[in-house]
Amino acid sequence: MIEASQVARITVPETNFGAGSDVGPIADALWDLARTLWRLAFDDRIRVVVLTDIATTTVPSGSGIRSAEPLDASRAGVQWRLCRAVVRAHYAFALMDKPVVAEFTRNISGNAGALLLAADLVVAADHVTVRDQPVNPDGSPGWRLGAISGDGATSLMPLFMTPGRAKEFLLTSRTYSARELEQLGVINYAVPAGQTAAKVEELVAALLRRPAYALAATKRIANKPLLHQLNLSLDSGAAYSALAAFDHAM
Repeated sequence: MIEASQVARITVPETNFGAGSDVGPIADALWDLARTLWRLAFDDRIRVVVLTDIATTTVPSGSGIRSAEPLDASRAGVQWRLCRAVVRAHYAFALMDKPVVAEFTRNISGNAGALLLAADLVVAADHVTVRDQPVNPDGSPGWRLGAISGDGATSLMPLFMTPGRAKEFLLTSRTYSARELEQLGVINYAVPAGQTAAKVEELVAALLRRPAYALAATKRIANKPLLHQLNLSLDSGAAYSALAAFDHAM
C-alpha cells in the first residue's frame, strides 16, 4: 500500500500556444511549477513525484504551488520570466534526488511536452501524440512559424533520439505517436486509455520499495550526461526562443 504522504502529485499546466495566446499566464504557471519542484526537492517527507495532465494536484502542506511575486508585465519581462521558468524547471527535474514519474493522457506540444518528457519515467496513453511546436484546434501552427524550440527539447531530444530523428522532431515539428516514442525508447510505456494511472502506481510502488539513498545516488549518476547537455544548450535555446518571439523572421 502506498502512503499518500510519500508521493506528491502535480498537475502540469496547459502550455499550448494557440493563435493570439497570452504568454503571461503560461509563464506564471511554469514559474509556479518550477518553484514547487524545488520545494519538493528539499521536502524529506516526499520520496516520489508524479506529474500528470489530469487535474488532481496533491502536494503536502508547505510545499504547494504559491502565487508568484509580481514582476515586469511588459512583453520583454514576460518572455524573460518564461525563459527562467523553463530553465529552472528542467534543472529541478535533473537535480532532484527523487524519481519523477510523468503521466500524460492528452496530446501535448510546446513547453508541456518537453517538461513531461524530462521526467525520469514516462507513461502515456497510446492515443496521445507529441510534437515540438504547438498547434491550434484546426491543425494550423499554434505560434509563429519562426518560433524556435526553447522549452528544453533541443537539449533532450539529441540525447533521447538518434541525431537524424532528433533533428526531424525539432526542425519539422513532426507529430509522433506515443507508440512510436515507446518503440524509440523516448518514453517508458504507451498503454491503452484508462490504464495510465494503474501503470504509474505500479512504477511508484516499485520505486518506494527501494531505499531513498539508493534511488538518489543512482539518479544522480545516471543524470550526469543529461546535466552536461543542459549546461551546454538549455540557456541558449531559451534565449533564442525569446528573441524569435519578437521577430518571427529570425
